[in-house]
Amino acid sequence: VGLEIGKGVTSVATEGSLVRVVCSDGSEYAARVAIAADGLRSVIRESMHGAAEPVASGYVAYRGALPIEQVQRPHDLDTVIAWIGPGVHLVQYPIRRGDLYNQVAVFKSPSYAAADPDWGSPQELDEAFEALCPAVRVALPSLHRNVRWPTYDREPVDRWVDGRVALLGD
Repeated sequence: VGLEIGKGVTSVATEGSLVRVVCSDGSEYAARVAIAADGLRSVIRESMHGAAEPVASGYVAYRGALPIEQVQRPHDLDTVIAWIGPGVHLVQYPIRRGDLYNQVAVFKSPSYAAADPDWGSPQELDEAFEALCPAVRVALPSLHRNVRWPTYDREPVDRWVDGRVALLGD
């Protein structure tokens, strides 16, 4: 039996033949195993490998979804399209039964390397994609400019299972 816990996990402990998961809202769950996919700041990973800060990759993502009828594309809107270039990529695909078209643009930020605290700006997004083909450039205005997602890495670990707890990733 699986259970998706949408609340922040604060602790995980093995107690005999069960794993007990405690959430930030005080709720508790017990199961024979726990398989965690709890994200970048994983409580499970920390319990298995100790605390370690994520490392910024220098890449940043911008996203945007729009109604499928607003998409002006010369290609099939039922498939995943990936446009890839040096230090950049744009992925486009339908979501919500084909009602929306999701787009994610990722690029390596030059200002990250220069230690600019505001790295990955919308201006850098436009500059990173300005030399690409028209089908890519036409997608950029539909990306949300008010939120950006800097991407992070983690140092590799040698163990993904600890007794009754397994770390899957996020």
